[in-house]
Amino acid sequence: MPQQAPAQEIKPGLSARGGPAGAEVTITMTGLLPFQPVRVGFGSLSAYEVLGRAESNAKGVFESRFKVPSWAELDRPHYFVVTVGNGRRVLSEPFHVTDVDGTARLTGPITTEPTGCLTLIGRDKVLYALQGEAGRWDTGQQVMVVGSIAERNECAGGGLPIAVREIHAL
Repeated sequence: MPQQAPAQEIKPGLSARGGPAGAEVTITMTGLLPFQPVRVGFGSLSAYEVLGRAESNAKGVFESRFKVPSWAELDRPHYFVVTVGNGRRVLSEPFHVTDVDGTARLTGPITTEPTGCLTLIGRDKVLYALQGEAGRWDTGQQVMVVGSIAERNECAGGGLPIAVREIHAL
């Protein structure tokens, strides 16, 4: 009888949650079958481009580096789309494409749900956790945020962490 992959969803880990076109991102997955084929793409929820193919190692671990394509749209969340074995597709967490210097610009309404922290609902309904001196804002207030992708999320509830440099009402 052939081996089957575990029933739980295996999410790809990313070495970075954002960066410019051309940035190298390491994708890691564990819990795969030994020598299982893996295909990695990059794009939106509706379409993506295949970046490469490889396979997991003898311990069922996949780790490989991929470049963010030059066509990646600035200040938009994209996803690494990983197809494992028999065609099961798994999306990474959102990856925000920034300027070359790492600057991210976001617009959207302020919320505190579901995290309890100050958050913004950005393009494609991606949740961003605002960190640093963001000031006080009413829920639903439309704002523009300029910042950078934070290395770690200070908000336990999740969201793509943004270190705020500027925030303005729209």
